[in-house]
Parts: sequence; C-alpha cells; structure tokens
Amino acid sequence: MDILRATPDDFEAVREITQTTIRTIYPHYYPAGAVALFCGHHSDERIRADIAAGNVFLLRAEGNAVGTVTLSGNEICRLYVLPREQHKGYGRALLDFAEKRVLARYESVRMDASFPAKQLYRKRGYRETEYHTLQTENGDWLCYDVMELRRQRDTADRFFLEVPGPARKDEAIAYIREFQAYGSAINGTGGLNRYLDDYEGWLRKLEADSTREPSEEKVPARTFFLVRESDSRIVGMINIRLTLNERLSRYGGHMGYSIRPTERGKGYNKINLYLGLKVCDQYGIRSVFLDADLDNPASWRTMEALGGVRIREYYDDQFAHCTVVDYTIDVRKALEEHTEFEHLIR
Repeated sequence: MDILRATPDDFEAVREITQTTIRTIYPHYYPAGAVALFCGHHSDERIRADIAAGNVFLLRAEGNAVGTVTLSGNEICRLYVLPREQHKGYGRALLDFAEKRVLARYESVRMDASFPAKQLYRKRGYRETEYHTLQTENGDWLCYDVMELRRQRDTADRFFLEVPGPARKDEAIAYIREFQAYGSAINGTGGLNRYLDDYEGWLRKLEADSTREPSEEKVPARTFFLVRESDSRIVGMINIRLTLNERLSRYGGHMGYSIRPTERGKGYNKINLYLGLKVCDQYGIRSVFLDADLDNPASWRTMEALGGVRIREYYDDQFAHCTVVDYTIDVRKALEEHTEFEHLIR
C-alpha cells in the first residue's frame, strides 16, 4: 500500500473513486438533491485544479488505485475509498496520512463531515464546531457538520542546527572527549577531533571548507552542531558535503553524523538527518548518497527511516575494511513524506 501525490495522469482514477463512492454510498444517507450536489461539487474542473496544485493524493494497493484524499491548507476534503475496497483499513490509512501532514504545519485539522463518517471522526477526537444546512436545486436539504481535531500540545524537546562559533569551544571539546571516554567512533565533526588544541584553527578550517573549490583532495562542506533547545546542549553533529568527488562518490557520500554517547537511543539522529536534508535542499542537492558499516544498524536504520533506499552491500577492503551498505535518499520526497519531524525542530 502506497499513498503518493497524484499527477495529471491520475485524474481518471481520482474522478472514478470520488464519483463512484458518492453515487453508491450517499443515496443511503442523503436525498437525491444532496447526492447530485455532492457530485457537482467534485467536478472535473475542481479535481484537475487540485491535482495541478499538488493537493491530491492517491492510495494504491497491489497496484490499483482504491482511495484518494485532498488537502487544502488545514482542511481535509474529498476523502473517498471505492465501495468494493472499504472495510480493509484504506480509509483509516488515508486519514492517518492526511492528519499527520496537516498537524505537522497547523494547530488543527478541519473537515466537512458527511453522515457516513461522522461517528468515525468523533472516535478519533474530532468535535463539531459548526452546523450548516443548504437547500439544493430540487428543494432537498443537505445538512452537515464542520469538525475539528486540534493538535495535542506536547512537551517534546526541539532541536536546531547551529554553525559552530567561539562561544561553544569548551562544549565542543567536551563533545569529542565524551566519544573518546566511551571508545566510540567519531563521525560528522568536520575533523574537530584533530583540533582539540586549536579550536580557533578548526573554526577557520570550517570557514574555508564552506567556500572551497572541489577537487579530488577536498570538497566544499558545512558542519553543524545539533543543539537541544531546552538546555542548549550539543547532542550531535553533522557534516554535509555540498558536492562529491570521485572518492566520495564511492565511499563517504554526502554526510557524516553522530549523536554523543550519553544521548543515544532517543531518536535524535533521525532529527539530525532530517535537518541535514533541509540543508541539502537549500543547496539544491536533490539526491544524497550515504553509507554505513553493516554492523552499525543504528546508522543505516536512520537512513531507512527517512526514506533511504539500499543500493549496494559489499566488502570494502580499501577504506572501511568491513561490509558496507550504500543508500540514496530523494531529498524532496523525504522532506515531503516525513513532516512528523517538523514539530521537533526550531
């Protein structure tokens, strides 16, 4: 089962799902005039316009289009599943998907609730905010509720990427010392571990890294601290290479990242990678190449959590001297599909 943004080629499928569901299901709940009004409201022109605006999503199961939903700001509309495909969890999957996307950006979700779905929405926490009546052309009446689901306030920490500066000297050195104390591999620090006695020199190096011309020896890169807002603690670091040379195209890739040993197991590296992908998007990087040791599942599972696709598994006898797994991530797709991290970043 996949839920993907509809394209103009999907118009017929969206139209078929919408009109078939209305004509089959709604006559059991509404008079003929109201059914006709629904059909007219979801006209070909409106469906095409919504698809062109990128607001329509299509659910496919076993290759077949079976459901659709449209998002407009914080409103969920045109949520339909073909009658023959109902009671298989597709409607719930579409609603889960839609709510997640909306609540990542807005404080609440709103929708016009039809009689068939009203009780389902109430069970999910929606509450009626408005009640409307509308007389149709043939004199029938349509009655419906506007329902709203508000985002629950959370106490989750928020995070942000910070450009290293002089004020963080002691904290940055302590970050590296913690890795050394735990005997843990150091990644994504822009070489900070080599500059513990010359932090200012490391800052100059980072400045040079950000504007350098790419070569087979070095490439332009940005390095950031991952900072937890609540206590301003450096909990991770990430190094992003803005282009790849031949060597990095084979091993190393676009990013290295890490979470300090005492902050692991909290899902922070997913946030780290998500923020890193935002930086990549700003620099016009559309696809990132990443790799990890096979025996470091925490790293490659983070990649998979953000949509990483494993493209290769091999024994590297030149750099890592172990089995390595390669991944690619479609940057725009990952950012569009994983908005659940938005409320966790500043």
